[in-house]
Amino acid sequence: MLPWMAAHFFSSVLLSGLIIQLPRHVITRVTDCKRAVFDQNGGNFHTVGFPRALTPPQCFLYHFVAPVGHHIEVEFVTVEVPSAIGSEWVLKRLYGGFYRNCCSCVDFVHIYDELKPNGSAGDVEDYNYREFCGKNIFEGEPAFVSSKNHLFIEINAGMSKSVRIKGVYRVLKATDYAPDAVSTAPSPTSCEYRVNGLTGELFSPRAPYYAPTNMTCSYAFPALRDHVLKINLTGLDVPKTDCHDSYLGVWRLKPRILIENLCSGIDLPYLISTHEGLWLEFRTGLIERRIRGFRLHYEYIASGNNASLASSSHVGSGTASQVAVDLPLWAAILGSPTTTNPTGGGPGGTSNRCPVRVVSTRAQLPSLDDAIPLWANNSGVLSSEHFVPSENTNFKCQFVFVGAPDEHVQIVFRKFRLFTWKDKGINSTNEMRCEEMDHVAAHVLVGSRMSKIDDFCGSEIPPPLMSAKNILTLDYVVKTVGSAREVTADDEYGFVIEYRFLSDWGQQPAEARQVPAKPCGFRFNSSIQTKGHFWSANHPGYYPRNLDCEFVFYGNDGQIVVIHFEYFDVEGFGQCEQATHSDFVLFSNYMTTDRTNRRYCGAQRPPGAIASESNYFRMLFRTNDIFDGTGFYGHYQFIDQQSNKMANVKLATSSRGVLQTAPPGVTVLLSMAMGVILSRQTLGSP
Repeated sequence: MLPWMAAHFFSSVLLSGLIIQLPRHVITRVTDCKRAVFDQNGGNFHTVGFPRALTPPQCFLYHFVAPVGHHIEVEFVTVEVPSAIGSEWVLKRLYGGFYRNCCSCVDFVHIYDELKPNGSAGDVEDYNYREFCGKNIFEGEPAFVSSKNHLFIEINAGMSKSVRIKGVYRVLKATDYAPDAVSTAPSPTSCEYRVNGLTGELFSPRAPYYAPTNMTCSYAFPALRDHVLKINLTGLDVPKTDCHDSYLGVWRLKPRILIENLCSGIDLPYLISTHEGLWLEFRTGLIERRIRGFRLHYEYIASGNNASLASSSHVGSGTASQVAVDLPLWAAILGSPTTTNPTGGGPGGTSNRCPVRVVSTRAQLPSLDDAIPLWANNSGVLSSEHFVPSENTNFKCQFVFVGAPDEHVQIVFRKFRLFTWKDKGINSTNEMRCEEMDHVAAHVLVGSRMSKIDDFCGSEIPPPLMSAKNILTLDYVVKTVGSAREVTADDEYGFVIEYRFLSDWGQQPAEARQVPAKPCGFRFNSSIQTKGHFWSANHPGYYPRNLDCEFVFYGNDGQIVVIHFEYFDVEGFGQCEQATHSDFVLFSNYMTTDRTNRRYCGAQRPPGAIASESNYFRMLFRTNDIFDGTGFYGHYQFIDQQSNKMANVKLATSSRGVLQTAPPGVTVLLSMAMGVILSRQTLGSP
């Protein structure tokens, strides 16, 4: 053993904790570590001589101790640790043959939730061992928490003269994170709770420690007569790049209808207010980064103390109404109404004010201004000329469409022609952005904010639009530039739209069946139909944002399913990784996520044909809250694996929207996505 590896010594270091010497039984890097214990309720910690950097080689082990039943949380304020030296020769010189098992960084920070029973440290087998170095040292995770009442931080300055660290620590009492709810789980492995008090707090499982991976926990909030349930979500830590496998889902309690999946992109605090019962579902997938989960406060308030939600709200005919939007969001959407002088009447008569509110008969709204017109319909047609003044003046008129919490708004443009300077023989239009001319701006509700879809101008009819949630707005903006603009009645500028409030994601083929407990899930069974088409929600219009859809294909024994796309426009970049926030399509041969298959988006279009490995095939289609595309239109066919008669299988598209076919008598070699040759066939042969 080398002399510097066998050294055992103790050096006094003045820090904000008590210095002690702990036994060391394993080989460490560069030198044995100097040790310090921090046993107060909280305080600061830092490297020796901070803000000066450590002089290498030095190693320190900080031991944080709390009473039994407590946790330690540390948060790094300043961390400067260089990246690993990528030379195998250097690592061998430093660590000999041990470098392959011990480390990837020369200068590093190690964090241990606890040590092994023999008290050793510096081994990758330690419980929840983690090593950090480099520019993005903590990858957006500056705070760490122990699983029990001990936490260890090892700081090693191996070669660099720039290692320096500063942070704070806190002691957390485990009983402070007990949920104010009653467990209704049928077994110890289940996680189900029911709220039975008027006020309290809820936390994700194992709080304040990290939430378990690949788990689901539910929380039921019953409706109380003459009470409003208010939930204040103050903390939510799930991966920002994935709101499909890890999220906090908000559902109506009865009937069980999804309202929204919340993830780390939302603005906190996030407020929920309703007269109805709710059901929250906290789910974590197989995630790499550990997450802290959620924290919320709930309270049932007598309706008399909540007049803003209970007063003067529109209630339509038909099914029971639902609070569709809370008061602050409603005020933010409407803003200041703009008075106009229209020449016609709206669906309910003559309108003399914008904005125009169109509300589903199943929704109810807080009232801000009773003078603002409101129409309750589940579908209808609107013409801009009924709500706007003469086209010779500047104005803005907003059309607000609000459905019930479980509804979506769909807009289809039947006529669209807005003024452009090119209409008057002026070429300046080519140099102007759409938002600088007469235009219609479309926005949808994403999380707790309104997000723009696009600006539409000119005479090209916009694609159909669909909201992910229950609110969609159209802003009609007319901008007059100088007296050269002269608009006559014959010009007929404006637009006509058809709107619908939908409780699903639109039509799919008649043979498609709804997947249970999946709002956007469709099942295709060969016992019903052996071939057909399928398409994305709202195709050929823009697909909704934050969409999580699946198309499941079930064949008979001995069958496989072959899929190809006749049209594919799914927005994304590169290999469609989560870090790029790409929308994507993913195929799976299993009921769980098949990580061996690639994602498809953008320029990474699906190959000519994609075949399943068995009689089960699942296609996932997921969208983010940023991009918009027109989706896909595909063809499926169930095929007997032992049959060579595949004359009806179509080939892939050569370009968007153009289908290739082979004439009768032409032999085709059909190669599937997995690189397996399925069959040789002659198209058109019997």
